[in-house]
Amino acid sequence: MSNVKAPTATLPRLGELFVEAGVLSPKVVSECLSTAQHKQIPVGQVFIKAGHVSAPDLQTALQTQELVRTGEVSKQSAVRLVRRAYSAKISIREAQAQELCDRAFAMPFSTVGKLLYASEIMTEQALLYATRSTTQQLPLGRFLVGEKAISQDLLINVMNCLILIRDKKISKYQAVQLLRFIHTYKTNDLSLALEHHGLSHLICESAPRLLDLLTTAQVVSVADADWCLEISVETGRQTGQVLLLYGLVDEVLLESALALQQMIACGTLPLSRACDLLTLCKETETTLEALLAELNQLNQVVKLLRSANLINEEQIAKIAASVPDFESQCGAILVREEVVSHELLVDGMRLLDQIGNAKISEAQAISFLKAKFKSNLIDRIAERDVNTIQPKSRLERTA
Repeated sequence: MSNVKAPTATLPRLGELFVEAGVLSPKVVSECLSTAQHKQIPVGQVFIKAGHVSAPDLQTALQTQELVRTGEVSKQSAVRLVRRAYSAKISIREAQAQELCDRAFAMPFSTVGKLLYASEIMTEQALLYATRSTTQQLPLGRFLVGEKAISQDLLINVMNCLILIRDKKISKYQAVQLLRFIHTYKTNDLSLALEHHGLSHLICESAPRLLDLLTTAQVVSVADADWCLEISVETGRQTGQVLLLYGLVDEVLLESALALQQMIACGTLPLSRACDLLTLCKETETTLEALLAELNQLNQVVKLLRSANLINEEQIAKIAASVPDFESQCGAILVREEVVSHELLVDGMRLLDQIGNAKISEAQAISFLKAKFKSNLIDRIAERDVNTIQPKSRLERTA
């Protein structure tokens, strides 16, 4: 079947286009036609000289006439294009793109499909086939990636655009422009597209998105996160709601992730530390508040043990040199690295509790730890000496 469109027999006149588009009244057009015939000049020049339309408006109408002549658009579409171009003061190509965007978002595709069609990345036929082939368990975007119809990077950019639309940061048409730029210049850099279209203020986010935080902490897999994100944008639900609905996280872990996200946004916590804490929350199945209290207690224990000179400071310095923000998490790190033994940890916890209950002072706790360590050291030396004294052999005894 030929894809060449048949030319249209009846070509709308300029005055007719302007009248039906609501740009000029029939009376004005009639007067300008009389002037044009009398002076034997094109009616378009009369429209401009009389101040009824601008030169770009006339150019738009002429281009639309050509589109009708070649059969690319119908007369009804031409009228809509002239009206849109005149009202928004945009070119005919921009008017066509906006028209396509409106038509795409009224079609029976998923939101991802609508945006792909509006951006002219995928055809209507391809999307109809994909929509019929996929299932509710596999969102359209994931299906298209699996079929290699689009790349994973493109799907992520589509998702990010849909999130910006949902959050009312960009319009649907702006999202189309961004994706067209990405597709045309074969780049996966959404930041570059945002900058090109004067939207660079949207590039810098103060905190990672919830799913980014969860995947960076390896609490949720990237595949599950992508699937969850598409479900979120298609249903209009927040990503947290979708995560809970499909059992990818529980309420405790979700609340912890949201709290950490806020702490990153406020600048009180780096992303790497937030990821470590989130992982610990999942592994220990505890709340962030309880975990932070426990980690703070570990830090206090280490401080007490260091005051009693019971920890090797050279080991601490070596570890601290390789761990950013060491002081805020030194307790957990030194326990994990086995610099602090289980026995010392238990003693420190017990003494901290007694200090907190005002049963002993910090100085008394330090004295106790020093004395106990000295006693343990004497016992170990004595045990070592006993073990080095070997019984004499029978021959040695009889010699």
